[in-house]
Amino acid sequence: MPYFKDIEITNEANSKYLELIQIKHLLTHTMGHDKQLLDKSHLKALSDDINLVKYVLNYPLKHAPGEYFCYSNAPIYLLSVIIEKVTGMKLQEFAKQEIMDKMNINFNWSESKEHHTWGATGLETLPTDLHKLGKLFLDSGKYNELQIVPNSWLEEMRTFRVLTPTWYIESTPLPKYGYGYNLWICENGIYYKDGTDAQYMIINPNKNILITITANDQENRHKILKCLKEIL
Repeated sequence: MPYFKDIEITNEANSKYLELIQIKHLLTHTMGHDKQLLDKSHLKALSDDINLVKYVLNYPLKHAPGEYFCYSNAPIYLLSVIIEKVTGMKLQEFAKQEIMDKMNINFNWSESKEHHTWGATGLETLPTDLHKLGKLFLDSGKYNELQIVPNSWLEEMRTFRVLTPTWYIESTPLPKYGYGYNLWICENGIYYKDGTDAQYMIINPNKNILITITANDQENRHKILKCLKEIL
């Protein structure tokens, strides 16, 4: 909350939890909401003049931070705003300077109407460049012998943090057993990121396999995963 002193908290019931929220709760989607916020359908229902940060901080927190997993764009949007406050750069600019330019990656990351990088969504890049980013996990954070991201941070990301029972479907090729820092974690050690309409960055460390997929086919998403099952 020290990063959001300028935001008016009108929902007093949230106050007891807001002061307890830490960065790790944003990264693990456990800040306390019980509903997904700021996805496409939700944004369409909000008025154009609403302050999104104020809306998220005042939206009812039903659980103490760290207790309940609720996958949502909201905590990552807050994290994007925090990065902007700390670095003086938008998340897109910070990522460009610290990662993308060093890896020769061209990309675009869309912004909200408040001109903050979305963070949880809106990243556009080529499949080959997405694969470069995924390969950092297998190459201990290095690209062409240049240390892009500390390997210790990658280890933190893929460390199991919280169970995700409401998302777990045992029969799927990638059952969402738990979550790390912005990564889904399976019981067999596979970890991954996924996106709208069948976008994937999947890492199987046991077989040294990385699979990246960019698609626009939500209807056939299950068929794509079925094709991957034997490989994984």
